[in-house]
Amino acid sequence: MHRIPLNWTLLAVAHGTLPVLVLALVVACAVMATRPGDDLARHRVIALTGVFLAQSALGIYQSIHGLPPLAVVRTCSARH
Repeated sequence: MHRIPLNWTLLAVAHGTLPVLVLALVVACAVMATRPGDDLARHRVIALTGVFLAQSALGIYQSIHGLPPLAVVRTCSARH
């Protein structure tokens, strides 16, 4: 079977580093949204943080338990 020539170490580092950078940007937005009248921005930062943490938890669960990616997509796109 032919494999894609990919540097898996670099991919793993990027996969771990990029979320940290996004989290740093979210924290920066939270710090900047401290003025009176920034309620909408603050609520959106809180919502984004919640989504970010939920996605992180799902990714950790997936990696620990070997959950297939399509099962994750199906779970995330399910309508209740």
